[in-house]
Amino acid sequence: MAPQTTPQTRQAPGRDGLTTTRHPARIRVISVRVEDRRGVLQRVTNLLGRRGFGIEACAVGASAVAGVVAMSLRIDAGTQAPDQIVKQLAKLIDVVSAEDITHATTVEWASALVDLGSDELAATLEQLPEPVVTQVVRQSGFRTIVAVGGPPGAVEAGLRELRLRPSSTWICGGPLALAVASADGSTPGTGRDRQGS
Repeated sequence: MAPQTTPQTRQAPGRDGLTTTRHPARIRVISVRVEDRRGVLQRVTNLLGRRGFGIEACAVGASAVAGVVAMSLRIDAGTQAPDQIVKQLAKLIDVVSAEDITHATTVEWASALVDLGSDELAATLEQLPEPVVTQVVRQSGFRTIVAVGGPPGAVEAGLRELRLRPSSTWICGGPLALAVASADGSTPGTGRDRQGS
């Protein structure tokens, strides 16, 4: 009979075990609007990869403008000048606008789906940090799936706690980032915007 082994907690190279970034100061938050065409996401990621920029997180979805897709990117600029990210993205024909909102007033929101044993639900939710919000989205027998959302740092802290529970599994989406409009309704913009918005 083989001896029992204790499963080892896997840690990513990043400091918090969830990201691979070793130099947080190099991270840029980039808001990109692209035309809704096939292959656009691949062209964006290929360009960033060829230029040596690391994609830490990416969230993609519909925008308020028909035919335009919004992308929220967290990019490791590496040793390159941060403004090169926007300049390189602006060269793509499908890019409607690209702006670095790293230092703008932004709202960032991360989300995750967590599969837990139903008997662990109450104890697990109590351990999640403020201001994380949760909602049970499916309960079936001994398993419960919970949606978790909040500022990226708080969600990451919560997922670090969940990693200590070997019976839980989860998937975390890249954080969305939106620049907050000023009193006159304008948002900061450092990149090209072909539609003038």
